[in-house]
Amino acid sequence: MAEPASPSGPSIRRAHMATFPARSESLPRAVASLAPQVDQLHLVLNEYDGVPPWLSRYDNVIPVLPERDVKALGKFYPRPGPDDRVFLVDDDLIYAPDYCASLEAEAGRLGWEGRVFGVHGSILAQRRILFWTRRRRLFHYARSLRHSRYVDQLGTGTMLVRGRNLPSHHELTGGETMADARYARWCHEKGLDRVAVARRRGLIRTIRVEGPSIYSRHNAHLPQRLLDEQARFAGKSPRIGKRVEPGGGAHPPGLAPS
Repeated sequence: MAEPASPSGPSIRRAHMATFPARSESLPRAVASLAPQVDQLHLVLNEYDGVPPWLSRYDNVIPVLPERDVKALGKFYPRPGPDDRVFLVDDDLIYAPDYCASLEAEAGRLGWEGRVFGVHGSILAQRRILFWTRRRRLFHYARSLRHSRYVDQLGTGTMLVRGRNLPSHHELTGGETMADARYARWCHEKGLDRVAVARRRGLIRTIRVEGPSIYSRHNAHLPQRLLDEQARFAGKSPRIGKRVEPGGGAHPPGLAPS
């Protein structure tokens, strides 16, 4: 199937999710939590031969069968309009009924310009990047956060971005198994601040699933290619770790702080 074209017309609230058959048990619960909150839910079905029949009960779920397995980069496969509010979501999470409204409210309060937003954020070690798992500071999606803060990397299952700040999956080629890091690097290169948003506890809940994940298959032991990718952006901005205040402060594209 060809890559969907960017739509024209008024901006909409949309969600982008990628899945594969091993998540068939958690997928219906994730979809059920999100579909009522968005105008469109674009669901990329990696490794599927056809569309699961149960999806037909949702008028706003748009299934996509990619030509090849694009893994987590399936979230970047559908093309939004430039002003669309795009939620990047996962197939093993349950999102609270006010999840989308809560993130949009905080993004609006802080200001969209030059920023992407998320619930699961990490501040990585600024020097000895090889040891970032032991030294990183994690703002976990299941926990509360009193103040929004600048971070190095956001989890792409918990993000809100404007359509203009969502690259195509072609632009992130090579990041199929490390989408979080590859997108964080892209944002850094474009001068986009990554913001972990203030929120209450329990805005997102985990669905316990059996079987391997992309993380357990490819990143649990920190392959060198992942560490090299993170070294391109970790600790490069003087804002990292600081509270985010309402207003601007965006960096022009290509002029991210070094």
